[in-house]
Amino acid sequence: MEIYKIVLTGGPCSGKTKTINELKERLAKLGYYVILVSETATELIRSNILPKDDYEHTLMFQDIILNLQLLKEQKEEQYANFIKTDMPIIILYDRAILDNRAYLSSSDDFDNLLNNYSLSEIKLVDKYDLVIDLISLSSLRKDLYVNDDVRKEDVNLAATLDRKTAEAWMLSDNMKIIKPTDTIEEKINYVYDIIINYIKKNNSKKENNSKIDLRKSDFDYYNSNNSKIMEINEYMLKSSLKKSFDYKIYERNYKNSTSYLLKVLSKNNVGLWQKQIDKDTFLNILKRQLVSGVNSYYSISFIDDDYNLFKINYNQDEGFIKSYSDDHLIPSNIKILK
Repeated sequence: MEIYKIVLTGGPCSGKTKTINELKERLAKLGYYVILVSETATELIRSNILPKDDYEHTLMFQDIILNLQLLKEQKEEQYANFIKTDMPIIILYDRAILDNRAYLSSSDDFDNLLNNYSLSEIKLVDKYDLVIDLISLSSLRKDLYVNDDVRKEDVNLAATLDRKTAEAWMLSDNMKIIKPTDTIEEKINYVYDIIINYIKKNNSKKENNSKIDLRKSDFDYYNSNNSKIMEINEYMLKSSLKKSFDYKIYERNYKNSTSYLLKVLSKNNVGLWQKQIDKDTFLNILKRQLVSGVNSYYSISFIDDDYNLFKINYNQDEGFIKSYSDDHLIPSNIKILK
């Protein structure tokens, strides 16, 4: 039984609600069993449990959201593993735990909140298979921004929350950013195609492979305010030459916490599918000597002012870079040798 965990996120006025409701209907018509994890903050606000501006109240409100969100996700994921169905199961999350980061004033507050529940950012982000971030009208189409009975933020605050939401998720190894479109139908179609292509293992992540000059590249540009950096160990698994896929496991380290991923890749190294594995599974693979090679490098996650997402992977010694972007770009601070 296949279970796909897919998050839809985005700042205020990004079209999440209409998009996720339409997706649920379309995917169900294709035969998928769809479970919807509804947005926790909206449920609380409509129950008159309201956020306030003061610091202590904000911490308490976000703690309530995380507590309830964690319980909802555990129960609905438990149900997905319990039911007997031949149909693939899609769990759609209308926002998820990482969204709390956007509403806290500092990363330390968020880390402390996670620590209270024995959680870590990297393990959380890696548990979801696919993250789709819908960029708010407040960021790129301010003239079209409107409020409703739940959304009370003015356009500038909404844009700030939108940016912080995107940055909260950029550690994800499978994140897609959807910018505002002319119509909501166009946006829904984009999101629908991304999900279907992922499920059918038809991903087409664009990749630049280049030699860089570390001495002339301004890596000081990246800091804790605009980017996130991980240390990654990538292990190639032994496989038959006749197979059309390659398999790799990844040890992803961020803020003294580690997550483990198993990936399926095409022969031209395009990621098709991934699942989080636990430490025991990872160590068992190493113990059974199923690894044919290892590559260690740093990975920078960065979103520019136009909401292009970059994954910049480089080796400190070799200066080799793999840069991923939907627009096939490389940031201007990176100096290319080849």
